[in-house]
Formats: sequence, structure tokens, C-alpha cells
Amino acid sequence: MSAHLLNLCGWQVCSDLPIADLLPWQGGGQEPDIFIRLGSVAERLEGIVEETPLFQVTADGTCRFIIEDVAVYLISGGRDVVIEPRIALDAPDLRVFLLGTVLGILCHQRNVLPIHGSCVAIDGKAVILAGNSGAGKSTLAAAFLRRGFPILADDVTVVVPDDKGIAWVRPAFPRLKVWSRTAEALGIDHAGFECSRSESAKVHLPLDDAYSADPLPLGAILHLNRAFERRFDAPERLRGIVALGALKRAVYRLPSARRLDPDLVRLKALLVPVAAACPTHWRLDHLHDFSVIDDVVSVIAANL
Repeated sequence: MSAHLLNLCGWQVCSDLPIADLLPWQGGGQEPDIFIRLGSVAERLEGIVEETPLFQVTADGTCRFIIEDVAVYLISGGRDVVIEPRIALDAPDLRVFLLGTVLGILCHQRNVLPIHGSCVAIDGKAVILAGNSGAGKSTLAAAFLRRGFPILADDVTVVVPDDKGIAWVRPAFPRLKVWSRTAEALGIDHAGFECSRSESAKVHLPLDDAYSADPLPLGAILHLNRAFERRFDAPERLRGIVALGALKRAVYRLPSARRLDPDLVRLKALLVPVAAACPTHWRLDHLHDFSVIDDVVSVIAANL
């Protein structure tokens, strides 16, 4: 089986599995950063220190992750992923979990910060739309997309602080996952697009030229909460320890980070510089109302 050289968040990936979501690697011929192989995964790992129905974690941070009827994933050293498929190799389900939970675990193993959020580019800065599942991250990102703002990431945004006090957002892959009804409400034609999972009402919107492929400095984090009253309030500014706490809650797969590092020593060492490097932290109660979503986009863009 020939290997595929791909780009994931600026890392060179050598993969047995063709991953349609990722762009081909265009960099040099250095040793790949991450290897993705197809193979068998043991039913039980040796030296398990943490176990749940979906996860097994060993003392060295190796993680076994299973989704029944999809695949078993073995993630180790922030570098190696073994996939034991239980579904057709071209099924989107395999990639959904690979580019979601598995990516989050790789980030924690590699000591970079994954935020549960989509990311848009506004005036040369990266703006993260963070929130729990159902908060409207991808919906709001799609509204920005419709207004012509480029997208860096969807659902998982990787942030890496440097030694000069700048937090950089690394572009992930050129697609946006939205509910089909969201695409319809925003006037986005999704006919013929791939479903996110085999039986899902979510679709993958290819970004093409609307994808921002270069890293950008982090300009703002907008923490979304789902609102139920029919009104729209301006974002609330967060500062200091409140902003730091909101950032911690926005970490993607935070329980996985705890499994790998129970005291969160490494994570805390990332959170403080990223929080300090981000000029603007906001909280926004976001009503899922397509009649006002353009107003939300305008207010956010105007306040940066």
C-alpha cells in the first residue's frame, strides 16, 4: 500500500489511509511528524492506568480509543497512530474520529493546545469561536464564510505559543462540517457534498479558496453559550482569571488531557501564555436564529 504525504496543522503526515480532508504535503522531504498506519490493535494494553468504556491509557501516555462499528485507534508518543478499521476504508466515519478525538489526543501528547472551536480569519488575525457541542461554532463559522471571511479550522483549533509572546493558530484542513439545514438556511448549496458520517444530517462543505492556509496570530477567542431568549446582546469582555478559566473550559478533550497528565501540569504551562497572548477574550450568548446571525457577524468583526 502506497503512503500518502499530507498536511495536518503544519505537521507532515505519512498515512496508509487516504484522507480526503487533508491537503497534500508541500514542504520539504524531512522525516514525517506523524505516521498513520492500518493494522491490528490489542484488545487490552499493558500497564493500563486509566480505563473507560472508550479509552485505555498507559503510564507512558499511549491511548487506545474505540468507536464500535467504526474503528479502534492506538495513539502513542504524539507521533504514531494505528487504525484497526471496522468499516469500509472510504467511509467518512473513520476520518471524523481521526480528525476529531484522535487529533485532540495527538495534540495533548505533543504538548500543543487544542481548542474546541472553529476559527475564522479577520484582518490578518485568527478569531476562535469556542464552545461546547451545540453552541453554534460551525454555524457561526459558516455565516462568516458566507460573508467572505476565510476559515482556518473547524471544531478543533490548534494553538501554539512561541517564545516571543505570540500564540499562533495552525490551519487544520479545508472543510467545514455543518448541519444540512444550516447550509440551506444560509443559502449554501450542499447538493452532492459528503455526509459527515454515514447516517448523519451533517455535511462537509469544501472551503477551496476560502481556506486560510497560513498560520495566523491569535487575535480573539469568543466563548459561545447557547441562548434561548429572542434577543442579541453584544459580547461580554472577559479578563484575567475569568478569561483563563474560560480558556481552560474550552480545551478540546480536556478529560483526555487529564488522563495523560492528571495534574494538568503541561496543560497549565500552555494555558497561561496563550491567555496572555490573546488580546481579546469574549463571552457571547448566541441565539440560533438565522434572522440575526448576520448582525452577530457584523458586531464581532467591528469589535476587533
